[in-house]
Amino acid sequence: MKIEWTLDEEGEWEPYSLLGDISITDEDGNIIEEKSTYLDTWFPVISDGLQALKNDKEKTIDLLEESYPLCFTIKKSTKYIGYKDKEIMILNIAEAITDLRKEVQGFLNSVLSHPEPRDETVIDNLRKILNL
Repeated sequence: MKIEWTLDEEGEWEPYSLLGDISITDEDGNIIEEKSTYLDTWFPVISDGLQALKNDKEKTIDLLEESYPLCFTIKKSTKYIGYKDKEIMILNIAEAITDLRKEVQGFLNSVLSHPEPRDETVIDNLRKILNL
């Protein structure tokens, strides 16, 4: 699994609405993506879902600003993330969690380097992911 994101730096900086694009790709090239979404809500949801899959549990989590949830499922012992009509396979949960942490660290660094004020709740939630 590979996560990629870009923070929208075109518009006005708003610490409570960190808009950007996100994509999650599996080893077969299947992709889940969303444009112009609140990245700070996606990362905790992905983290919670991967933790559930790590414990062999399924979980459906609403993305507050989106019309569709992220679904973390297990079918015949294979683990998946689903969103809208797309589904990606997670072959290695430990690697997926490591990649998530790497991307969250990059996102956190980007947010912290911005000269404008930031939402400390968002920062704390991102730091929790790094400490899992």
